[in-house]
Amino acid sequence: DLVKRGIASRVLIFTLGNRATEPNGGASPVGLGRRTERVLSALRALDVTTVERIPTPVSGTTDSIPALLRWCRQHQVRSVILVTNADHSRRVQHVIARNVDESGVKVYVRPSPYSEFNPDSWWTTRGGIVRFAQEFSKLVIDGATHPLSYVM
Repeated sequence: DLVKRGIASRVLIFTLGNRATEPNGGASPVGLGRRTERVLSALRALDVTTVERIPTPVSGTTDSIPALLRWCRQHQVRSVILVTNADHSRRVQHVIARNVDESGVKVYVRPSPYSEFNPDSWWTTRGGIVRFAQEFSKLVIDGATHPLSYVM
């Protein structure tokens, strides 16, 4: 949508790497590669031809933000709109704040309008409650690990 409306000149996607084993069994490298390919395929189906892949493999928020900022510095990108799931946008902002440096890259975080998580009524569905609990626990761990990013 951002490219089609002329707000963004291109779409960047992350290269998904190995994910640590999670309680639900994690995701296999093959599954992650398929997920990346599905995103590329969907973008092609939407006639988005200005797609670039950040080559550094990432497995989560903590390593994706530094990879994004590095890529932006290397390609002289001064600002980027990072579209993420609605339930994830708060934690992403904290990770960005910890990683932003003198490079001058400005990252605008925007929740996807297509996110299945509805911040106005998450408690009304089982899926919303589960997603909230998952993201809230990650937010608590992130806050305990990096408390200064939550008070500054």
